[in-house]
Amino acid sequence: MSNDIPVKLVTTKPDQELANELRQELIDSSKTWLDACTKAHKLGFIVQASFAPNFLGQYIIQQINLSKQF
Repeated sequence: MSNDIPVKLVTTKPDQELANELRQELIDSSKTWLDACTKAHKLGFIVQASFAPNFLGQYIIQQINLSKQF
């Protein structure tokens, strides 16, 4: 029995190209967050946050501190 369906090879992008695309996506999607941090800063607050994956592998805000600077 002959299979005449051509095999298509799927090539992946090099890690450097993937990293560049992901970096740009992270920068673009952070605009709203950074705007809110800038607003807080102008009102005299210091913003500190850390992000980490949860048990499902989804990134979440693990910790956020908002301190008034005097």
